[in-house]
Amino acid sequence: MLHGPCISDSRGAVDHLFCFRAMLWPDVAESWLIRNRSSMWPPADVILNSVSQGILLVPIGSKFGSTEDCSFEWRISFSLQERDLIHSFNYVQVLCYKICKTLEKDFISESGLCSYFIKTAIFWLSEELGNNFWIPENFLQCIHEIQRRLTYWFVYGYCPHYFIVENNLFEGLLPVERKLVEVAY
Repeated sequence: MLHGPCISDSRGAVDHLFCFRAMLWPDVAESWLIRNRSSMWPPADVILNSVSQGILLVPIGSKFGSTEDCSFEWRISFSLQERDLIHSFNYVQVLCYKICKTLEKDFISESGLCSYFIKTAIFWLSEELGNNFWIPENFLQCIHEIQRRLTYWFVYGYCPHYFIVENNLFEGLLPVERKLVEVAY
């Protein structure tokens, strides 16, 4: 099945996306490499590996772009790096991610919230709070912090991309969609 630039398998369980790999690190994401991380997350080896993998260029234009024909636009994808970051999660981080994704899918997906926002919130909180926060004794507090961060972003209308902070993931989100998500949270 074809939807956008993706092709799904017959069950719709796996999406395939054609892309180009660029073995370089983009200047617009340079700040991710050098920003101060008092929490030491992600670990230095994960950061180094992220750079060595390069990035993916995918043929997806902005849904809300100003160009007349976004079919000629390409997006930088950090999916390889995101995979490595998730693989560096401890048990509590993984559990929080799975539970929040399940809640989003089952209860609030029609609100405009997507799992990428959840993943982004967990990345930012992991970097800010460090692994000492993500322990079983803090599990409910971890879930609460994810919810608080998402709420804060929705109230202010700005969700910073984890790798390119200047990119607002909420750009183009309609006021009605923002309001629905605020109500959901």
